[in-house]
Amino acid sequence: MAVTVVSHGLKLVLRGRSPGGRALPDIQNPDILVIKPASIGDVLMATPVLECLRRTLPGARITLAVGSWSHVAVANNPDVDGLIDCGNVGTSGRYGLREYLRLVRVLRRRRFDVAIVLDRSPLMALLPYFAGVKYRLGLDSGGRGIGLTTAAPAPRDRNEAKIYLDVLRAAGISTDGARARFYPSLQDLEYARRLLEEWNLGESRVVVIAPGGGRNPGSVNLAKRWSPEGFARVADRLQTETAARVVLVGQESDEESLRAVARPMRTEAVSLLGQTSFGQLGALLQISTAFLGNDSAPGHLASAVGTRTVTVFTDSDPGRFLPFSAVAIGVAASSLEDTCDRLVQALRDESKSDHGHVSKASEPRAGNGDWPGGTE
Repeated sequence: MAVTVVSHGLKLVLRGRSPGGRALPDIQNPDILVIKPASIGDVLMATPVLECLRRTLPGARITLAVGSWSHVAVANNPDVDGLIDCGNVGTSGRYGLREYLRLVRVLRRRRFDVAIVLDRSPLMALLPYFAGVKYRLGLDSGGRGIGLTTAAPAPRDRNEAKIYLDVLRAAGISTDGARARFYPSLQDLEYARRLLEEWNLGESRVVVIAPGGGRNPGSVNLAKRWSPEGFARVADRLQTETAARVVLVGQESDEESLRAVARPMRTEAVSLLGQTSFGQLGALLQISTAFLGNDSAPGHLASAVGTRTVTVFTDSDPGRFLPFSAVAIGVAASSLEDTCDRLVQALRDESKSDHGHVSKASEPRAGNGDWPGGTE
């Protein structure tokens, strides 16, 4: 509340005005800065903005300012021309004034024409103001968009990716057909194919399950993890009732989650714990049939490579955080048996395309707590 009050006061002093009142400069190839210092999943949800900028302004130079741990989300992304490492700036409680001012100096030296802030923090909104950028677009969440020249509201009942795209709409940029995207390298795809062949899964219908997550720099929320017993039941049913083979994935920090799923299983799943980098996991997901996991980065990655993605939501809002793709569906957890039934059904109702992707998620039954994905 105090931050909001102070923000409103500062907005009276730091009124955002662009030259001529325009949202964007009248130049052919602007130098654009996109500021998104956040978790990997949030950065993936911002990739539709990068896609729309490239499509509308093909000659522009697009630079992404991103946290040290999140740059992997845009590796090989053709819509990004350069990266600026924000370090810890943008992660609440993990940076101070010295680090903030250092980033301001870096941005000021680059002399960007346009800055787009995809963050609710007033300190992030002020970055391009202090850096001397004349055209400053971004989110105005509760009046915290200090110094912005073009602002879009950030309602809490709207999908995060759509909120980011609202910033472009406010500037008159079309967002039709945009979706989250990730581009695995050829080396990562080769590694993923070899990995499946080593486990004799090369010709199988592979469902990847990631039961971990809930850990980000600056925050830990393990309540986002659904029941290990539930994941075990779904995995068993997929391997006994369908032709699917289940592969469990996770980082080293997810080891206990994977063990807790494997212990009660009556069938045997393949565990690839700690065996893939982020890019290699993206490649594995791209050549797999479907993905199941909690509200975490792997789910956003799966949908960004075009694979059917089923996310089970326990402690977060599926309306806000469902991966932004037509192949994504969210299931709000209820009783264990009912949730298992809905997850199995969501993973069963699909057909794999010739390119390793899956068809659009079917519409959920009315009142079952499922959320279909979509694109703009």
